[in-house]
Amino acid sequence: MSLSESTRSFQESFAPKLRSFIKQFFLLVPHAPGISKAQLVSGIVSSLTLIAAVIAFGPTLGPTALFGSMIAQWEADRPFLARIRCALLIGGIMTVTMGIGVLIAPYHAAIVPIVVVLILLMTTGYYSFVLTRGPGPLNLFYATAIGSYLGQFSDIGLQTTYITGYAAAFAGALTLVALLPNMHGPEERAVQNAEQEVEAFCLHSHANLSLHERSARRHTAYAAVNRGWLTLRAAGNGILGCQAKHINRMLASNRALSLQITTNAYPHIRPEEVGTSTPALRGRPTLFWLFQNNFHKNSVAWFTAFRVGLAAAISGGLTQFLNLGHPYWAILTSTLILHRWIGRLATTTRALHRGVGTLLGLGVVSGVLSLQPGRWGIIAAIVVCILVQNLLVLRNYALGIVFVTPMALLSIEAAGQTGWSLERLMTDRIDETLVGITVAILVTWTTTLRKPREMMRAQFQRTLQAIEHLLRFIAQDLASSPEAIHARVVLQYELLTTLAVLTQAAEDDPELHPWHDVEVAMADLGYATLAACWLNQPSHLVSALPTLRKVTALRKKELFATEKDTHIQCIAQHVVAINRTLSEPVMGFAQERP
Repeated sequence: MSLSESTRSFQESFAPKLRSFIKQFFLLVPHAPGISKAQLVSGIVSSLTLIAAVIAFGPTLGPTALFGSMIAQWEADRPFLARIRCALLIGGIMTVTMGIGVLIAPYHAAIVPIVVVLILLMTTGYYSFVLTRGPGPLNLFYATAIGSYLGQFSDIGLQTTYITGYAAAFAGALTLVALLPNMHGPEERAVQNAEQEVEAFCLHSHANLSLHERSARRHTAYAAVNRGWLTLRAAGNGILGCQAKHINRMLASNRALSLQITTNAYPHIRPEEVGTSTPALRGRPTLFWLFQNNFHKNSVAWFTAFRVGLAAAISGGLTQFLNLGHPYWAILTSTLILHRWIGRLATTTRALHRGVGTLLGLGVVSGVLSLQPGRWGIIAAIVVCILVQNLLVLRNYALGIVFVTPMALLSIEAAGQTGWSLERLMTDRIDETLVGITVAILVTWTTTLRKPREMMRAQFQRTLQAIEHLLRFIAQDLASSPEAIHARVVLQYELLTTLAVLTQAAEDDPELHPWHDVEVAMADLGYATLAACWLNQPSHLVSALPTLRKVTALRKKELFATEKDTHIQCIAQHVVAINRTLSEPVMGFAQERP
């Protein structure tokens, strides 16, 4: 074969693969219903906040309000009163952390350690206490990194702290105004989602589905009901609070879910034996319990925080060692990539998105500045970038970053506050983005070799312990006591967390996929235990005490703590047998039933 023929053959085989890769790389992921509108509103709020800050502080300092305006992304689909509480809390944290960054700016050796400590605290706290969808923990420590850079310029450092507080307050107020035309929209959407998921679960309960599919539908329905109750409780009472119709609809969905789960777990139970007060979630775990459960080495919250903190420490240290001009860029690049625990391949793809998006974004910066737009032209370009990146970043990270890059550069640097040349800015952005990306990828692949397996095993053990704890209350006829109600909440939390941890761990370690059989068996036992609490006389209808003894014996064997996976199916079968014991009618009471 000639050289030309070989080249042509290679092109014919390689070109389609390259086109497919590029197409997939820039593929727009569909938004969930209502997300595009919420993102557009968030972009408008941030843009108006920026414009107001420019009017108030001038076109030089005004663009630094961009960071504070990001509060519009927080609790984007939460009720009115919850948004007020969020704006006050997060706005305060963002302002204080910006001030900390400005204060430590003169002490270069202290910057990276202090930023890392804040990352560990803020990230662990976020994943411990935020039980509803949010933007992630980045904004909670983002300001410290930025402030540590801007604080080097005495004429603007301290002023950016004030502007951050102003922007957070202004954006928070605008967000509330945007909610007024449909104040109860978040509650309506949460209730409607719960109704749809419960209806789908009940409809498919008797369908010819696999155990895994049936378990997944149950988890989805239960999670939707839990989110519904959390949303309604966050809405509060009074004029601004949730409406009676939403509570009644949630109770109806809750009742349907309770009856279906009880029927599935206990075929011998009649509907009238299921109590009428059966909320699937009677609240949320206490703050102390959440702290205790998440601030330890085998929790997802701490694992995520550790990886983010490690990446920040390495990337920050490297940029200082290499004497690069904008150390916070490398820190933020690595933490942006790692601030959520996703699979290794997904994280690597996100890192590549970040790199490609940044390079393309720098081209946009060059194009904008080549037009010599002037101060107000730059402000207009920033506004356009805010709106476009809000619509794109959740659909394709690379395309979103194309507009994030000029938004950040134009607002903080290219507007002319710090006197850096455009060439130096572009070079630093490329160099520090590469540092951040490289560090993020290395941290991802080195920290997920063993840790996901350890977290999965620890989570199984905690779930089994939560089942044991609640069974003890049931066996003692204390299923309705305040302590038992909190034990229900804890078990619900652990069941949903177990599925999430195993799913994520299996992405990093495919050898963990067989453990899904154990998760399904554990979920069956856990939901059957919860369902027992909904019965009028659980100790008369289910065999709680024999089940409690078997669960205690299983937990003491510490099967989930072993390094051997040879008995996975045996563990699953053991849990199934325990569940079968729980569903048996209690001897002495069974003959009294008609």
